[in-house]
Amino acid sequence: MNIIFDPMKSRRNIALRGLSFERAAEMDFETALIVADNRHDYGEERPMQERHYVMTKRSSMTDKDGEVRELTVEDFQHAKRFENLPKDLQNTLQAVRKRGPQRAPTKEMVTIRLSKDVVEHFRATGPGWQSRVDEVLKKAVEAGAA
Repeated sequence: MNIIFDPMKSRRNIALRGLSFERAAEMDFETALIVADNRHDYGEERPMQERHYVMTKRSSMTDKDGEVRELTVEDFQHAKRFENLPKDLQNTLQAVRKRGPQRAPTKEMVTIRLSKDVVEHFRATGPGWQSRVDEVLKKAVEAGAA
């Protein structure tokens, strides 16, 4: 398949994502989920793989709000095992992993009642507020206040 692309954009994509546009020639267009790229007004129709609006017979993996739908038998039939993906794609996907394998829990899940003003204070500090409550309580224990 002859793929035409801007070499400058391809170099930028290699720098950002480790993937060359030349790899598009390797794509299996028979089984790919191709959708319209409606994220911006490009002044032209731009297809992309696995996004929100489907252009093929297969259903999108996400709904209009971006939530992943329940997977079907057909979805699993078209799926590829991670080890069957190209090595450079495996490396790219592994590089963006956010969290490592689950370790033994270091905290115990409990139910505790706290004053409303305490909860509001910590919630206002944003994500991870429960960990900050834990830190304050640890310091109190270490100081002998508890």
